[in-house]
Amino acid sequence: MCNENGGDCLGLPDDTEKPLFVYGNLKPDELGYDLIPKQVSDPQPAEVPGRIWVRDGVPLADFNFRGGSISGCILTLSPEGYDKVGKFEPAEYYQWSPATCVEPAGLEVNVLGPAAGLTPERGGGDVLYEPWSTASDPLFTHGLATVAETLRRDGRRDFEDNIPFDDRGEWMRFYRLQAAYMLACSILERIAFRIAPNDGPTQAVKAVGRQVESAVEEAGVKIPQRAVYRADKPRKKANLTKPGQFADWAYQIRCNLGHRGKSAWDEAELVRTALIDLHDVLRVYLLKKVPAFRKTWTEGEPSYQAYCWRIKAEFDASSGD
Repeated sequence: MCNENGGDCLGLPDDTEKPLFVYGNLKPDELGYDLIPKQVSDPQPAEVPGRIWVRDGVPLADFNFRGGSISGCILTLSPEGYDKVGKFEPAEYYQWSPATCVEPAGLEVNVLGPAAGLTPERGGGDVLYEPWSTASDPLFTHGLATVAETLRRDGRRDFEDNIPFDDRGEWMRFYRLQAAYMLACSILERIAFRIAPNDGPTQAVKAVGRQVESAVEEAGVKIPQRAVYRADKPRKKANLTKPGQFADWAYQIRCNLGHRGKSAWDEAELVRTALIDLHDVLRVYLLKKVPAFRKTWTEGEPSYQAYCWRIKAEFDASSGD
């Protein structure tokens, strides 16, 4: 045990004088790189032999594969930088390994290899034949696009009060938005794992909240003053009203979506508006942190580039037509 949350982490490699080869979340312009920029000098492109495979959204290096190479960067780290990496990366997925670069040829590096027993043949995974990037993760591309399409179909109109229990169309609209909300929270969870992989779910979401605070303000989102109650303690309010608490607030709504029966209708308008806000905050945050999303989203959703892929801006523009 070596991190403050009691989880297993890697510690230090045997030789901290070697540079670190990164091919995943710690590359510049990826979500994890914010952890170490002050401890890095002169990132340079590099390649090592092998291939990448992805399990549970986590990129892993297969060094036993012959005939391919893994593209990434070499980072010259201070001792403090190595210490941060060792405490950040989860030991359930990684262990320290040595490698020799094919570019620059012969350079010996440290690299985060897969933990013992993790192979493409055991437990599955998707082999990549191109460099890994957050911007190519289907959850952040097709998943967010699915949330947006659901909002365009079902999220433009407010929900009225006191809809009859037998109004099938409105209940189906509500449940489609609920399903999209759960998908958006899966995206939030993926971000939480990328920036706080050794934290528990609650602390990881709080870490996301601190990261997305400026995105909340840029997206013009204000947390409603209406109280959100905890599903596990229904008489206790979740007092979450500040921009830095947005992720926690949005995730608390997700935890309450298991309501059953007619009382669930009370949440319909909250789910609709919160989903618009969550979608837009995720777009602003990801676009700022990973610039490659602009290319990915332009290719997949070219019609919405004018709104920077924000649903609220799109809805506001169409209401003024």
